[in-house]
Amino acid sequence: MKNLLLTAIIIIVFSHFCAISQNVVITDFEDLIVPEEGYFNGSTQHSGTIGVTEKFVFQSINGTFRVFYTPENGYDYWSGTAYSNQTDLNTADWTNFSSYSNYPNGGGCENTENYAIGYMFDKDTIQFDVSYCCGIQIANGAYFTNSTWAYHYMNGTDGTGNGIYETGDYYKLIFKSMVNNQYTGNFVEFYLADFTNGNSYIIDNWTWVDLSALGETHGIEISYQTSDDFTPAYYCVDNLTLDYVANTENLNNKYFNIYPNPFSDFIKIENIEEANISLSDITGKVILEKKNCSGNIELQLSNLKSGLYFINIKTKTRTYTHKIIK
Repeated sequence: MKNLLLTAIIIIVFSHFCAISQNVVITDFEDLIVPEEGYFNGSTQHSGTIGVTEKFVFQSINGTFRVFYTPENGYDYWSGTAYSNQTDLNTADWTNFSSYSNYPNGGGCENTENYAIGYMFDKDTIQFDVSYCCGIQIANGAYFTNSTWAYHYMNGTDGTGNGIYETGDYYKLIFKSMVNNQYTGNFVEFYLADFTNGNSYIIDNWTWVDLSALGETHGIEISYQTSDDFTPAYYCVDNLTLDYVANTENLNNKYFNIYPNPFSDFIKIENIEEANISLSDITGKVILEKKNCSGNIELQLSNLKSGLYFINIKTKTRTYTHKIIK
C-alpha cells in the first residue's frame, strides 16, 4: 500500500442555541427532508453551469454544515458534508451514499432513517457563530461508521480487490477542537480501519466516539490519515451530541482523555482529579475498580474478550461514562 498522508478538513459549526438540559442531541438529521434521489449533496439545487463549483449550507437542529458541488461533462463531484437515507450495503462505488451499518438493513444510527455522509476531498473553511448561551459548549460525542464504498474497498469486496487492507494499513479520523477560529490543541483520533499494532478490523456499524477530551468547542475540524491514498475518503456520522457546563471548573472535570479506542491491550486515562474509576461490561458487571485516582493512569486489559465496555469515572460532583471497544 502507498504510505501517503492524506489530509482534508471539514468543520462542523454549532450555531446559537440555549440548552435547557445538560446533554443535548444537537444533530440527528431527522429534521431534514431528503430529496427523491435518497441524498442531498447540492446536485438538486445547483444552477447547472458546467465546471462551476457552488456552495450549499444546511442546518440540522443547531449544527451547520457545508457541501460543495461541481457538475462536469460526464462526471460530477462534491465534497464536504451531505445527508442521506440510502440503505444500499452492496454497491461499491461513488454513486452510493449509504452508511455501512445495521447489517442487513443499513440506515441511520439506532435504526433511524437519516444521517450525514462526509467526503474529505478538499479543505472546508467556515466562519463560526460564537454566540451561545447557558455555559461552555463541549462536544460530548457522536456515532461514526464507514460508507459502503469505503468498507468494501478496504475489505477487498469492491469487485476489484485492489484495496484490501493488510498488515500496516489504517484509515483514521482526527477531530480537533476550534474556538474563535483557532485550534485549541485538543484532539481525538478514531480508526475506521486499523491493521497496525496487532489490530485487524474495519468498522462495520455505528460506533460511539467520545469527543469530550476536545474540551471547549465552537466547531470541530475533521481530517483523516490513511496508509492507502486510494481509500475512498468518506465517513458517516449521526447523533452528534453537545454538552453544556456552567463554568471552567466543570469544564476541567469534564476533560478526560481516554485512548486508544478501540483498544487492544490497554487503555490510558489522562487528566484525572480525585476520581474513582471502574470498568464494566455490557451487562453492567464490574470487571475492574481503582479508587482515589489522580493524574494519568494505564489500565492493562489484554485479558478481556473482544466487545463493548464502559469506563465509569466518578468525581466528587459528577459521574462520566465512556464507551470503549476491544
